[in-house]
Amino acid sequence: MILKKLPHPLRVINFITCRPTPLLSIGLFATNRCNSKCKICGIWRSEPKVDLEPEIVENLFKSKLLKPGYTTIALTGGEFILHPKCCEIISMCKEYGFNFHLLSNGLASDKLIKIVRLFKVKKLFLSLDGGPKPIRW
Repeated sequence: MILKKLPHPLRVINFITCRPTPLLSIGLFATNRCNSKCKICGIWRSEPKVDLEPEIVENLFKSKLLKPGYTTIALTGGEFILHPKCCEIISMCKEYGFNFHLLSNGLASDKLIKIVRLFKVKKLFLSLDGGPKPIRW
C-alpha cells in the first residue's frame, strides 16, 4: 500500500556488493500522542492526533527494506505506549523476528512496566526532558 508509493531510490544499495541491503535500524514513529510537555519537542501540541495503522507497519515488516534478526526497530512517537494498538505492534515485531527497543518518557509507568514485563523488552530508553506540565528553561 504505502510502500508502493515510496520512490524507487529509497532502496538502500550496498556500495561494495552493489546489491540492495536491508536497513540496520529504523525509527518507527507510530503516534504523535504524548503525555509530556517537553519544550524541546512540542509533539504534544500536534493536532489532529494520528496513529500509524498496524496494517501499514505489517506491510513495512514484510518489505525487503527490513530483515528479521538484522534490523532493529525503535518504537517511538510521541509516546509509543499511548498508541491505541501499541501491544499489537510489539507483538508483530516479535512475530516477524525483529529486534526492537522502546523509547518512553516513563510518565505512564504502570502501563510501561506491564508492557516491558509482558513482552520481555530487552532495551528501554527513557527520556527525561519533561513532565505533564510545560517546563520553562
